[in-house]
Amino acid sequence: MDVHFLGHANTNGCRSLYFFPLLEKSGIRARYVDTPSGPERLGLLESLPPASAVVVQRLALSEAEAAVLARKAPRLVWDVDDPVMHRSSRHLIRFSPARRSRFRRMAARCQALVASSGLIAVEARKVLDPARVFVVPSTVDAEVYRPGPPRLDASPVVLGWLGSAGTLPYLERLGGVLEKVARKVPVRLKVVSNRFPSFRGIEVERKPWKREEEVSDLQSFDVGLLPLTDDLWTRGKGHGKLFQYLAVGLPVVGSPVGVVGETIRPGETGFLPRTGAQWVEALTTLASEAALRRRMGTQARQDFEERLSVQAVFPTLLKAIRG
Repeated sequence: MDVHFLGHANTNGCRSLYFFPLLEKSGIRARYVDTPSGPERLGLLESLPPASAVVVQRLALSEAEAAVLARKAPRLVWDVDDPVMHRSSRHLIRFSPARRSRFRRMAARCQALVASSGLIAVEARKVLDPARVFVVPSTVDAEVYRPGPPRLDASPVVLGWLGSAGTLPYLERLGGVLEKVARKVPVRLKVVSNRFPSFRGIEVERKPWKREEEVSDLQSFDVGLLPLTDDLWTRGKGHGKLFQYLAVGLPVVGSPVGVVGETIRPGETGFLPRTGAQWVEALTTLASEAALRRRMGTQARQDFEERLSVQAVFPTLLKAIRG
C-alpha cells in the first residue's frame, strides 16, 4: 500500500514523519511530499504517481487540486493539527465565516479527517459521518523523547518553555507571575526558541532552538510551562509541546484550555491554574518539593506511554488511512 503525505514548510510535517517507521512495519510505503503554495502546486500534484491513499496535512485544496488527487488515489485523508476554521489568537475577532466555509468544503471532499483536538473533530462531524473522523494528538515518538538523567538536587529549579516566536506572547503574559515566584524560591527560566522575552526579576537562559538539541533541551527542564489565552484558536490547537514535556517526564503547569486542560491531571501530572495567584502557588510548590516533581514527572511519562505517544495512537491513524 502506497501513501503520499502532502505538506509544506508551514505545516507540521514532523507530525506524520514520526509515524513512518510504524507505517512501514504495517506494510505501508509512506512518502512525504513537500508541497508548494500557489500555481506550482497543481503541477506537482499532477506529477504524483498513483497511490492507495493521500494524506493532506492542513492544506485546504482547491476543487481542481482535489480532482487531481481523486484520480491519483481512491482515498483522501485530511490531517488537521490546527483549528484552521478560526483565526489565530493574534486577531481580535477569531470567528471567521469564510474560514469555516473553506474548512467544511475541504472536509466534505475527504474520505476521512484526522483531528489533533476535540474542537476540530466536533467541527468535522458537522460535515462528515462521525465514523470517518479520528482524533490523533500532535504527539511525539516515545523512543526518541525520553526522560533524561534525574536532577535530584536541582538548584535553582529550571522552569522551561519551548516554542516559536509566534507563541511567545503566551509566555510573556507570565512576567509578573515568574517575578513573584523568583522572590519566593530559587528558580531560573530557560527559554528555547527563536525569539526571547525580556523579563525582570528572574534569571533567564536564552537557548536558540536546534532540532538536533531539542530533546536534550527538554531534559534540562525541571517543570514545563504552557500558559495560554482562552479563545477559539487555543481551544482547538494540538499543543505539541505538551506531549514533548510529558514524554521527557516533566510535571506541566499549563492553562486549563483545550487539549491541555483535557490531558493534564491536576495534582497527578501537573497543575492547571486559572489565576495569577494560582500560577504562583503551583510553581512555588513544584520548585520547593523535589519529591513532588519526581512523582508527577514519573506519572506524566507513564500517561504518555500508555495513551498519548506515537506508539499508543498509531492504530487510530492506521484506521483512518486504511478505512
